[in-house]
Amino acid sequence: MRCPANKLTRVVFIFIVIVYPFLLHAQTGSPAEPVRYIGGESIDPSVHEGRLRWAIGVESIQVMRANRKHGGIGNDSGWTYNHAPNLAYWNGKFYLQYLSNPKDEHIAPGHTLIMTSVDGRQWEKPRILFPPYQAPAGVKIPFGYTGYMMHQRMGFYTAPNGRLLTLAFYGHTEDPFQKGGIGRVVRELYQDGGMGPIHFIKYETHSNWNESNTAFPFYTKSKDTGFVAACNALLKDKLKVLQWKDEDDDGDPKYALNEDDNFLAALSYFHRKDGKVVMLGKKSRAALSEDEGASFSYPVKVPTLIMSGGKNWGQKTKDGRYAMVYNPIDNSEYRYPL
Repeated sequence: MRCPANKLTRVVFIFIVIVYPFLLHAQTGSPAEPVRYIGGESIDPSVHEGRLRWAIGVESIQVMRANRKHGGIGNDSGWTYNHAPNLAYWNGKFYLQYLSNPKDEHIAPGHTLIMTSVDGRQWEKPRILFPPYQAPAGVKIPFGYTGYMMHQRMGFYTAPNGRLLTLAFYGHTEDPFQKGGIGRVVRELYQDGGMGPIHFIKYETHSNWNESNTAFPFYTKSKDTGFVAACNALLKDKLKVLQWKDEDDDGDPKYALNEDDNFLAALSYFHRKDGKVVMLGKKSRAALSEDEGASFSYPVKVPTLIMSGGKNWGQKTKDGRYAMVYNPIDNSEYRYPL
């Protein structure tokens, strides 16, 4: 039975004008759904491993153990809140950075430490990387805050000139974000184990912090031209700088398109085979960029990614596939399993 011409035309019109654009919009890998979980299994939150299979070949290595009675480093002796590890591999050595407070999150004083390892199993003792903040004479803690702390979600940057930078963020307790921030600091790590002097790479100018009322000079004052060049390269790297958004001012033009409640917090990203960047954030948010983060699609909540305030780490693996690591539970208090 043949379809009348006008009826066939109507069907084709409906498909092209209505259905086809919808299919394009909903396609996996599009701005409407940048990624999709297709594993099928969901977790049982009543047990820590979620009743999932163990990943064969994965090792869990403890690099330090907190002990309130037998601490190991100067004024860090006995500090038991150790958090936010960032890991880098550079010139044959692992570098692990983490922040530490006496006993709780967002409680003063706070500082950042570093450990190194050649094989990832045997680690040197931690060293203080960024010490507890000491304001210049006459500079007082702003009203509403109680002390100084650190908070960062980016710890390392390998510059095009081969320099390795390590970064952290100073702020006020108990809210270091936005108005509570002071600024982001940077120093260079040397291959022989030494460290360069601490500089600020970005002040929280919206809260009136600058070189005149903070503890360290601006990076441009360094006489090391290679260090300055490395910092400049970092500041021009949009994808790297977007990882600073959590602490920084919403109004900063560096974070355009990433300002409202749907912003990409704790950004992680990887490149697809077509060159597009898949940008992943907390709370199931994701976006796509075709220009290395200079612009990107509106961050959407991916329906198949069940998560809350835990971080999401995505990466292309050496075999050409892609891995994503996160806590598949919609509860910020219970961040398990991994």
